[in-house]
Amino acid sequence: MANLTQALPWVPECDSGASPVSKTLIALKDALACGYWVDPVLGIVYSKRNAPLKPFGNGCGYNCVTLRGAVVPVHKAVAYCVWGDRAFGGRRVHVRHLDGDTSNNSITNLAIGTPRENALDKPASTRSRVVRDGWALATPERRQDRAILAGRQSAASRAKRTPEEQAEWARKGWETRRRNANG
Repeated sequence: MANLTQALPWVPECDSGASPVSKTLIALKDALACGYWVDPVLGIVYSKRNAPLKPFGNGCGYNCVTLRGAVVPVHKAVAYCVWGDRAFGGRRVHVRHLDGDTSNNSITNLAIGTPRENALDKPASTRSRVVRDGWALATPERRQDRAILAGRQSAASRAKRTPEEQAEWARKGWETRRRNANG
């Protein structure tokens, strides 16, 4: 197992106390302490009697099992067995399916990363509009252009501008909106 862990991708450290301990993590730890076990190579959760637990879909495409009264996603159980508490690092830490197949819970298909990396692992047809249209990859110039299109700007940005620059910013915004409206 040590060789497998060394070959795995970067794992972010989670903040101490960044999020409260989830019911899922508590149930998983209790089940593992009582004799349940996880095979990270195959991505299967086993009962105390060494029988594989039959996973069920959770409605979002992820395979889950019931452990100690809680629904635990299989990919989270596999990730916990390899990376420990870091797999449950809160909203900023996602367990990624590298090939986009949520039923493939083998450790060779899993990695820990950011929500953005997780979104980019999904098939293009199922990505959110933000990622699919490239907005997540926006440069500061594109962000400013979007702010101009929407007629928004931050108070800090507004405070830094002279009245002449503010007038230019507003003019550019109106011209851009008019150009886009006319095709």
